[in-house]
Amino acid sequence: MGSATKQKNDRYQRSVKIDTDENGKPIRKFFTATTLREVDAMVAEFKNQQKQGLNLVNTDMTFAEMGHLWLAQYKCYLSGSSYRRYASIQKNHLNPVMGDKRLQDLKPLHLKTIINGLAEKGYSMNTMAEIKQTAAQVMEAALENDMIIRNVFSKVAVPSAEAPERMPIDEATRRLILETCTEHRMGIPALIMLYTGIRKGELLALKWEDIDLDEERLTVNKAVAYHNNQGTVKTPKTRAGTRSVPIPTVIITLLQKGKREAKSEFVCPSVKGKMMSHTAYHVAWNSYQHFLNLKAGGRVASRSRPKVQAIQPFTSHQLRHTFCSTLYDAGVDVKSAQKFLGHSDIHVTLKIYTHLSVDKEKEAVDTLNGYLVARGDAPVLKSEK
Repeated sequence: MGSATKQKNDRYQRSVKIDTDENGKPIRKFFTATTLREVDAMVAEFKNQQKQGLNLVNTDMTFAEMGHLWLAQYKCYLSGSSYRRYASIQKNHLNPVMGDKRLQDLKPLHLKTIINGLAEKGYSMNTMAEIKQTAAQVMEAALENDMIIRNVFSKVAVPSAEAPERMPIDEATRRLILETCTEHRMGIPALIMLYTGIRKGELLALKWEDIDLDEERLTVNKAVAYHNNQGTVKTPKTRAGTRSVPIPTVIITLLQKGKREAKSEFVCPSVKGKMMSHTAYHVAWNSYQHFLNLKAGGRVASRSRPKVQAIQPFTSHQLRHTFCSTLYDAGVDVKSAQKFLGHSDIHVTLKIYTHLSVDKEKEAVDTLNGYLVARGDAPVLKSEK
């Protein structure tokens, strides 16, 4: 260990040998502080870490730097959407608070502060858990590479919060989709999602050759994943994702018309007949929502009158949720529903079915109470003398 030297700025510096280079020359780490006591304390802490086997060459790496390495080396195999999600979590939630802090300086409180702030803003439990897991995985990678001696984020708890309910579309909107499906280029795609429950990525990879209108079956064996706005066709993440889904007979005629008039091999193509980009899909979907609103009696805003929203905007996932509700209402058993929806875990299907069952029970109780009141069964209490 080198002796302390006083620099021109009156700060004290001491160095410690941590390794040797390929020529045998020492690699030294320098510590600088305003007093001798402070610099000696820094050296003592460093020497203690040396005894615990810490990789001391990387002790100055920040959380943001490690997060970048983790994405590049540990998550490089992910689809575009998943990769972007991790990058977004780091950029928008983790790095603003602790990105510039050294890995060794991080404490559980740093992440706990972020999580508690998200809880106050009403973030769902799933989102908070995803952010926590991202931070913990970055630290776990640092631990594996001997940059830290323990993962301080591994035991940070996520507060419980009830996730917002994903509501199916109402009956009036369902009828509107059915009746106008041939009037907008997103009409047939929306109809397919509504009556087969396929996911958005599965829809965008779907070709007309995957739809057997004679057998009334639809084959799902691929999905589109996006990276930097451009889509890549990939096989489903799980074996359950590859499946054959029945097409309800009531929409076969509409699909036959759609197939006859199709100008692309894709069921939901771009305006040029190619596979849609991420941006193109959102433009088309927003156009479709506007179209449906006008059809339902809504109007656009003008200088003289405000916008009228005649229907509640909905997402493609709500169409999938609506299909699940339809399966439940039709009495389809949970095992068949799991297969049609492509759930790898039946507990996911059971959770949805259980929720729907509770809703039906509430409706049944309300119906019973309404009937009894209408029949005049409510007793009239005599006033006390």
